[in-house]
Amino acid sequence: MSSMRESPILQNHLPHDLVLNILANLPVKSVLRFRCVRKSWNSSITSPSFISSHLKLNGSLRLLFMQPDWIPFAPHRRQCIVICEHSFDRISKFDIPLTFTPRIVGSCNGLLCLEEGRDYVYLLNPSIGKFKRVSTSLPIPSPTVTEAATGFGYDSETNDYKIVRIIYHLWSPTPPPQAEIYTLKSGSWRRLHFPLAPDFIIKRMSSFMLPIPFVSGALHWMLHEGKGEEPPRRSFILKFDVNEEKFGMIATPFADTNAHCHPLAFKGKLALTEFEEHSLLNLWVMKEYGVHQSWTKLFVVPLLDRVHSRFYGCSENGLLILEKSNHFFANGKMRIARKCISIDIETLHERGVDGIGTQNLECEVNFMESLVLLDGADMVPVRL
Repeated sequence: MSSMRESPILQNHLPHDLVLNILANLPVKSVLRFRCVRKSWNSSITSPSFISSHLKLNGSLRLLFMQPDWIPFAPHRRQCIVICEHSFDRISKFDIPLTFTPRIVGSCNGLLCLEEGRDYVYLLNPSIGKFKRVSTSLPIPSPTVTEAATGFGYDSETNDYKIVRIIYHLWSPTPPPQAEIYTLKSGSWRRLHFPLAPDFIIKRMSSFMLPIPFVSGALHWMLHEGKGEEPPRRSFILKFDVNEEKFGMIATPFADTNAHCHPLAFKGKLALTEFEEHSLLNLWVMKEYGVHQSWTKLFVVPLLDRVHSRFYGCSENGLLILEKSNHFFANGKMRIARKCISIDIETLHERGVDGIGTQNLECEVNFMESLVLLDGADMVPVRL
């Protein structure tokens, strides 16, 4: 039986650099299949330089929604649905491979950062089916009154991914807030200097359900200060520069304290949503990062026609993503009809996001496919 002849590519008729350039322009699933063609291809594809090149050339953005997957007589699971940002068609769906109830802390360059309880944080790349479990180091002395606020960002100077975790005690200055940072390259935690005074009392810190926005190289938490049983007396944005690893503060554009406001990313800029008596949603945008005078109220979105609305965030191209819930009677019982919608804040045009069904959602993040984590030696493979 005559031996099979190699294809021209395998005979190196194409320069290796040209082959890598072709591969870097392919979708993730196609690139992964080419790893088995040759050892040299696999070595190149799993190198940090190729992973970075592929990330720069493949920037197709998606919307990723997490929702509970209720199956009778089975443990509660969380599943993610990936939607095309432009057509709202479903691209994929997968279960989160965790036994407990996770929540999404953030999404960056195709990585999802998830919290599971108070002891572990996970980095998951669903595109390549790999994750890493990170044990937290700061203890939580009293689970009933102590909270953990976690953010996830990318250090562009060192090509590293970082998790920042703030432990704070509700309603009391003791014990004082503490902060720590985990870097993927070092694989370890270390303490950070927390900038607030020792007697500072945190009443509330961002929203439990909304991921922490990563904008202009920094993470942003909405922080509300107060004393005793009083309402919050001051609100400001606590920022953390991921490259410089320093905390800072950004004043809000509001004259008064507003507990119903959330920081987010809007078309690459820092923004705030402000709710007024559940009937209006105001969108403020900081046009020049770090300049207080550049806060501008861009849009006012009326919510009067919604019996109940829950805000999830913005798509990369600036659409507001909300859940619209209407209550109605059927067969003598009160029922709820849920629908995820997008709103163009310039035209107020409303469009249903039909690819995710009518189940209750938990969060939404912007997402993209990538090969990040493919070069990690201690990553755990998982079938999604």
